[in-house]
Amino acid sequence: MSDDIRATIGGRYNLSANLSARLVGETPDELERDARQLAQAIAAQAGPESLSGGLDPFNESDDDFDPVKTFRDARRPRYL
Repeated sequence: MSDDIRATIGGRYNLSANLSARLVGETPDELERDARQLAQAIAAQAGPESLSGGLDPFNESDDDFDPVKTFRDARRPRYL
């Protein structure tokens, strides 16, 4: 099959030019099936949308962090 047909079929499934060139098949139907399987495999490996780790630096909370108070609390003797 020609590279143009592979590129066209790969484009239907949002495959890059490199992945479209790797499509295997003798007929357009076989290429279409291979492109569908490849697109599903890529979608299944997609990672999470956010890798933020749980803390949001843009969170507007009412808690005021006072570094001086935190330092003093850490230096204060705990056992009297």
